[in-house]
Amino acid sequence: MLTNLITVLQQKGISMHQYADFLEVNEATVRNKLNGITDFTYPELQKTCTLLLPGYNADFLFADICPGSLGINIPFQENVCANITELMK
Repeated sequence: MLTNLITVLQQKGISMHQYADFLEVNEATVRNKLNGITDFTYPELQKTCTLLLPGYNADFLFADICPGSLGINIPFQENVCANITELMK
């Protein structure tokens, strides 16, 4: 489950329906992708990171884990996110 991406979409007030329209797929497809049932394509990832959420790091948005669940405290800052890869070292 892409908890970070789901959280950021909610914080930005972007519904699943709006995100599906943005990616030009149906809502069930977006839910499957966010739940880890199917994968995002590279163009979908790129479009999300460059057009919809340009201030966020792809490693953060598309991480399969939520850093808070590992006891890592990452304060939320608008347009800034930590690089998950660096935090895990």
